[in-house]
Amino acid sequence: MIGIYFSGTGNTKYCLEKFVALYDRNIEITPLEDEGTIEKVKHHKDIIFAYPIYYGNLPKIVRDFICENSDAWKGKHIFIIATMGLFSGDGAGVSARLFKRYGAHIWGGLHLKMPDCICDVKALKHTPDQNKQIVIQAEECIKSAVYNLKNGTPTKNGLSFWCHIAGLLGQRLWFYRKTQAYSDKIQINANRKLFSLMTNIQDEVHRFSLSFQQQTHKKKTYELELTKIKGIGEAKALALIKHFKTKQALKDASPDEIASVAKVKEEKAKEIYDFIKENF
Repeated sequence: MIGIYFSGTGNTKYCLEKFVALYDRNIEITPLEDEGTIEKVKHHKDIIFAYPIYYGNLPKIVRDFICENSDAWKGKHIFIIATMGLFSGDGAGVSARLFKRYGAHIWGGLHLKMPDCICDVKALKHTPDQNKQIVIQAEECIKSAVYNLKNGTPTKNGLSFWCHIAGLLGQRLWFYRKTQAYSDKIQINANRKLFSLMTNIQDEVHRFSLSFQQQTHKKKTYELELTKIKGIGEAKALALIKHFKTKQALKDASPDEIASVAKVKEEKAKEIYDFIKENF
């Protein structure tokens, strides 16, 4: 199996990486822009194909990649991941119909709402906290889709006839021309400071996203460890993590502090204190 993606801002790449990490860490992923990608496709029957949706349609670079390599898809089993800022209806379906035309079998489809990548659409703007929740919800959808795929009941977002109609009437019919040609309106001189600034901003966004996910994972790990103590459920464990914030602060907490935050009796607080000292 191989994963192929197009990702303008890093959203789609991130989703594919999360999907692969849960499904099979040995799966190679590669951007469709790489010259060797199609050659790699020839050696794999199963493909996870990921891309963002623009105005309810395929980005031109994705459509061109599929159509220009039409012979490569015959007999392939393809699972499609489509990321979007709002709603697409048939985000997975727009590529699925092309792949089917070229002889592929569509394994399933997954729609994932992610923080927006279109800077001039106010409807897609969210606060940082809202964006964090969007990413968390997307991760939950990924976990569910991986579970379904492993159990032989793949998710099929955006593949039905009614999804096709929703995608057509929702955006694609009104913004069809938006994705039919490459734009020459934006020209950036790579030697200018503006280009460097934009590159630095994008790098910082990716760094923040990775850092946020690492912190979330650590907190979840601590929470699971604490729930091993009899009588300590997720609510009490989460209360301790939120209050003390760091692993070190939790280790330094006294039994009285633990009792106050977790709202437990002195004996239970001492048990939690001893557990933290031994295991954290």
